[in-house]
Amino acid sequence: MNNNVDKVFNYIQEKISTKEWDIGDKIASEIPLAKELGVSRSVVREAIKGFVALKILSRVQGGGTYVNSVNSNIYFNDIIPDTSLGLSGFLEVFEVRKALDPLTISLAIKEGNTHLLSDLMLIVEKMKKCKDMNKKFYECVIKFHQKIADYSGNKLLIKLYEVMTQLTEVYIRRNISTIEYNEKIIDEHEKILKQVEEEDVEVAKLYSLLYVEKVLSKV
Repeated sequence: MNNNVDKVFNYIQEKISTKEWDIGDKIASEIPLAKELGVSRSVVREAIKGFVALKILSRVQGGGTYVNSVNSNIYFNDIIPDTSLGLSGFLEVFEVRKALDPLTISLAIKEGNTHLLSDLMLIVEKMKKCKDMNKKFYECVIKFHQKIADYSGNKLLIKLYEVMTQLTEVYIRRNISTIEYNEKIIDEHEKILKQVEEEDVEVAKLYSLLYVEKVLSKV
């Protein structure tokens, strides 16, 4: 993702965080935004897609784009300052995930919830079925890591992952992903799943870290 997309992303982020574009408001359309910011319409569209993926904005067919109701993601800039969907933002968030992914899975396993394993198994099976459909595939990847956070029992981690997984997986889908790469992602998640099944906290932490490092190695 180039600097122009970051420029538009940061502009929209500022409008929402200052409530110049408040909840329920229709935001400026693509053409005026492109003209104001001196970028192409496709660049504006790409930045807006990022906010739609984060569920901060929603598109209405033939009716424009609107700011969604309040949820934790709308104020993600209070949690992760100055983060965008560009390369720099991706690297910053994944550096945080290097520390948090092992912690989160260890907490989830220690909670001992019997539904964790079955939920993750279902998600991995869905990943296998849609490995050639990027959007659906990375929706599953997001759900996998969000589910682990949900079962950690830590409310702050849950909110952080709502933001971080969206930011990072959207970047991967648009800039790194291929069918061959998606197959490797499945393999990494099956390794994590196996350790959840065996309730091996230390090895699960290791595989969680290795997944993050392998993604970073592709950037």
